[in-house]
Amino acid sequence: MEILGVLGIAVFAVVISFIFKELKTEYSVMIMVAAGIIITLWALAKVYPVVDYLRALTDSTNISEYFSVILKVLGISFIVQIGADICRDFGEASMASKIEFAGKAVILVTVLPILRIVVNMGIDLLS
Repeated sequence: MEILGVLGIAVFAVVISFIFKELKTEYSVMIMVAAGIIITLWALAKVYPVVDYLRALTDSTNISEYFSVILKVLGISFIVQIGADICRDFGEASMASKIEFAGKAVILVTVLPILRIVVNMGIDLLS
């Protein structure tokens, strides 16, 4: 039910932002950025214990290298999405697309070691 609080913050911010958009546009933007930060911090606080649990779980197994790559990719995707959304909020769809492209390139470079391991495993199985 905590999501209702997040929904309340978002709806409240949108309504207040809409009201201020007519009076002072800069206040409207600040309200939306503040609400976005609050919601993002709330989401990160919810995700952190899960990540911590999974990290502890993988420390006892042999998959910690894979898990660290998954966490990096997940973090990169969250950061890229937030950055692109902020650009779109300011009407910069072109910049948002460039951020998303750069994020995909970074993700590709990040998963390359795992891809190399998978390809080598396939070659070993074939030979």
